[in-house]
Amino acid sequence: MVTGEPHIRFYAGQPITFFNHNLGTLCIIDTKPRQLDQEDIDSLRSLTSWVQSELLTWRNSRNTYIETLLKSNQRDVLLDSETGDLNSDGMDMVLSSIYHESTEEDRPLCINVELQNLDQFSTNKNPVLRASIKKAFAGSIRIALKDRGLMGMNSPNSFMVILSGNDDESSKQIFDEIEQNLATFNFSLEGRLFCPEFQISFMETTPT
Repeated sequence: MVTGEPHIRFYAGQPITFFNHNLGTLCIIDTKPRQLDQEDIDSLRSLTSWVQSELLTWRNSRNTYIETLLKSNQRDVLLDSETGDLNSDGMDMVLSSIYHESTEEDRPLCINVELQNLDQFSTNKNPVLRASIKKAFAGSIRIALKDRGLMGMNSPNSFMVILSGNDDESSKQIFDEIEQNLATFNFSLEGRLFCPEFQISFMETTPT
């Protein structure tokens, strides 16, 4: 971009942060050399603060929507009975809201984590152990996720993470952190040690 088209000769940028994570940069470029005075710098910072404020508004609207769902008479049918997180129907309602309010370019990326060897603990024979493992596994995902998305169930044995954005670099970083955290996860209860076999992947989402 400097040695070839468009031959940039001026660049100024201000980092965009969200809950102490760098999401990108709000930048100004030109094909002519320029100098910024203090007023220009303050304006760039103000614009960046506005972008960060919009991100916070988006996050709060997601949380308000979820709180409204959980206070409604649909609460019992929107929560997974074993983890207490949103089940696949609840997550689908959140995705539907996001798709309704955003363009295709703005839609967040999603991660699927399938717990592949959970079926050895059946709902009928080992309900307490099964639920305890799912809760602990969900907690391990949540620790890695921090405040960078929403986690719920995609199916009885798989977890879905709706990320707060769709930037490839930051999404891959979150993906790697979740995978690394789960790789060291193990669970012990009643003298039994459970080491999970899991598969993690980005997923295509289309609300029903």
